[in-house]
Amino acid sequence: MIFSQRLLAASIFGGSILTMNFAFAGQVDAFTEKLSQQLPPENQCLTKAYVVDASEKGLNIRQKPNLSGKILGRLPKNTQVNVLGMQGEWILISVVDPIAQKVDFSKEGWVYSSLLGVSSKGYNRTSVSLYSQPSFRSRVVGKIPPSTETNILGCSGKWLRVDSKQHHYKGWLEPKQQCAVAYTSCS
Repeated sequence: MIFSQRLLAASIFGGSILTMNFAFAGQVDAFTEKLSQQLPPENQCLTKAYVVDASEKGLNIRQKPNLSGKILGRLPKNTQVNVLGMQGEWILISVVDPIAQKVDFSKEGWVYSSLLGVSSKGYNRTSVSLYSQPSFRSRVVGKIPPSTETNILGCSGKWLRVDSKQHHYKGWLEPKQQCAVAYTSCS
């Protein structure tokens, strides 16, 4: 959908945006290749989330996955991010469309996982299942209501391991039930 929106914009603005998209796609491919060399496949992710850290300074983005890693920048609460990988309790992120979100950070960096969140979708459902493993074949460990904000504990591919503190459940949230936009219900 985003690509088609950009393609439309390119036709309106004479093609310069289309050129930028192909250049950006090349950067993403190069980054994905670099990531695959640094992180094992089980630690690579391909999903989105948003910042839940309410600190006035913003969420620290670090060069390395630890507290001694250099701070590369900060993100305000509710900034939408790409979740690219994990190492321990740290998540590798990049910002989804920094220009549109008016965020002055366009690189990749590490953030503490529980300072990111997603909400459950649950469109036309009374509850959303959390699984014991990132697979529909695993057992359901709990159910949460639609539009429940959760904190991220980890990731595997498009699945997110989440903590629904208000409902006392930790489990894996399936990709189609993740809402990574803080200001909407994603229904």
